[in-house]
Amino acid sequence: VDIQDEGSQLLALLVGARPGELVIDFCAGSGGKTLALAAEMGNRGRLLALDIDAGRLARGAARCSKAGVCNVQRRVVAPGADAWLKRQKQKAARVLVDAPCSGVGAWRRNPDARWSRSGLTLRE
Repeated sequence: VDIQDEGSQLLALLVGARPGELVIDFCAGSGGKTLALAAEMGNRGRLLALDIDAGRLARGAARCSKAGVCNVQRRVVAPGADAWLKRQKQKAARVLVDAPCSGVGAWRRNPDARWSRSGLTLRE
């Protein structure tokens, strides 16, 4: 069992991802929306989970493995201009962007995390 936020599940439904498509989950974080998208795709197609934080993506990898999801590829992207990202232009059928990739959306689940952030971390 993997507890997911209702908002993550609703966003994934609104994306309308279908089996066989290439779908990009920007700001994937620890993978709640990624898991919901994979379920919508029937674990078929290609799902790219992107984030600027390698640690959050690693937590998402563990969640995907636990759930038996095998169509997800994870990639850390550079804030700002990212050469790999530019090459992906117009390749995806659907894109979910949960900006600004700051991780503050998880504060509701982990309220103590807000006190471990500095102004510099949030600006990045």
